[in-house]
Amino acid sequence: IKTVDSIPSDAETRRTKMDIVESIRNALVGCDLETITCKDVYRCVDEEFGSTVRSEYKRFIDEKMIMVMGQMEEASEVFDNFLFLGSEWNAGNMKELETNSIDCILNVTKEIPSLESDDFIQHRVPVADRESENLLEWIPDTVDLMMQAERRGSRCLVHCQRGISRSASMVVAYGMKSRGWTLEESLRHVRKRRDVVKPNRGFLAQLKQYESSLRGP
Repeated sequence: IKTVDSIPSDAETRRTKMDIVESIRNALVGCDLETITCKDVYRCVDEEFGSTVRSEYKRFIDEKMIMVMGQMEEASEVFDNFLFLGSEWNAGNMKELETNSIDCILNVTKEIPSLESDDFIQHRVPVADRESENLLEWIPDTVDLMMQAERRGSRCLVHCQRGISRSASMVVAYGMKSRGWTLEESLRHVRKRRDVVKPNRGFLAQLKQYESSLRGP
């Protein structure tokens, strides 16, 4: 039976959850994601925190395990020799950044900190993944930044948390302007290179507005 003194505070719970996520990441680094099992991850969590913590946070661990495994997939090369689309994991994976010769990072989030490094040109587009978020106000300048990066021969990683909605929407907008594609054509191309891409309904509506602006009056 838990006493009042034994009940963790909100701050302690948040700290434990952050530590668990880090433990999951560490367990998955360098593993073959096709063969690793839930039991393997549970074993790593048990070794660090004990089975009691794992039992108390099992649902949280299961949810975060799925999320982290999805984030750890390699960034997708959407435009050859230039633009990669990925997750926060890809943005923090120095080995992958080096392998892909990335020198420019576009962070399309409010919440994820930029990489602490002077080795990259870094930009932030501070938007949340909500249908009500005003993405359209950021699209023109962000697309121009991406076009400048392509002209100077950079190799750019565009990311949000999972590389599905926010960052994907920016890459779709880039395809529309830089390649002269319709929204449908650009979205089809981006999904062909990264099949999890799914801009939320609000972003899709704003991409349609952007498409109309490119066509002119």
